[in-house]
Amino acid sequence: MITKVKTAITVTLDAYEQFDCVGALVTATIGEASLLSNQGYIIRKIMLTDASVQSEKLNIHFFNASPAEGARTDAATFAPVAADIAKCVHVEYIADSDYIAASVYHSVAIKHPNAYIECDGLDLFIVLEALETPDYAAAGDLELTLYLERV
Repeated sequence: MITKVKTAITVTLDAYEQFDCVGALVTATIGEASLLSNQGYIIRKIMLTDASVQSEKLNIHFFNASPAEGARTDAATFAPVAADIAKCVHVEYIADSDYIAASVYHSVAIKHPNAYIECDGLDLFIVLEALETPDYAAAGDLELTLYLERV
């Protein structure tokens, strides 16, 4: 069964620096309370919609537990500690060439990583990291949609 998780990423309107966290930590509830921990999933599809049509290069970091403050604060340098690295279950690079201009009003990056991940609980934690210096026009310019298959 495929689970769809859709969330808005609230961004800062000031320009981000390279390697900043873009938006705050995203907590995506993906697990089922009736199942045991260590639930396995395959990330089938990632869609990142950019209403400002900036099509910025980003890393999307996936964690099976919440990372420390230095790895999850909006507009702060992404600075994971050793314990955070151990929690990281996948990183997906979004290149500027991955975006499709869906209209003059937004662009969409679509990736099909087919990456296997395990979650220790019911939540997947996600951090976007800027690889350039985006400056979004509105706080709700980014939206992340995941399609996950329980295995």
